[in-house]
Amino acid sequence: MLTAQARCTRLVAVAAAAVAVGTVLPLFAATQARADIVRQKEQWVLDTLEVQAAWQVTQGRGVLVAVIDSGVDPAVSDLTGSVRTGPDLTGVHTSEVNPNWGAHGTWMASLIAGHGHGPGAQDGVVGVAPQAKILSIRVITDRSDPAYSTYQNELPGRGQRELATAIRYAVNRHAKVISMSLGYNEPSLVVRSAL
Repeated sequence: MLTAQARCTRLVAVAAAAVAVGTVLPLFAATQARADIVRQKEQWVLDTLEVQAAWQVTQGRGVLVAVIDSGVDPAVSDLTGSVRTGPDLTGVHTSEVNPNWGAHGTWMASLIAGHGHGPGAQDGVVGVAPQAKILSIRVITDRSDPAYSTYQNELPGRGQRELATAIRYAVNRHAKVISMSLGYNEPSLVVRSAL
């Protein structure tokens, strides 16, 4: 029998591995109606992560998680009331109402803090910490974003400065966890300093 701390550690490790191998990432394009079906089809992921056992210890209440990504849509039903919107540091100005804005960031936030929807929250996506709050900080664009080519043509150092600014912003807002599902090809002193 694993201790509560060991289960939580395992939960994080397996979640990272699941995301890394794409176990759940392809689902981000699912529509609202499909999200309910997805919950049943992907229940095995929550079972593998032993989320039910981890929830006996914590469901993330009182924890602010900064999602430094492509933006998080606060209107998604599984995240309603859980998202605080921070700055858009991308240097591009895609409207938040554009359907190609923030797809990846919203999915990452759902994996973290999705709390379902509908009667008894029995529908939709449930994340590993459904009572956590999300602080959305936009530093990248999705490939489907209309401004993706503009963003891709920025100088490499600008993206690293934006990331460092986002990390400092999250810390200054008392985020207890920072999720960054992104990467850069070269080491960065400015990012290292922010960390």
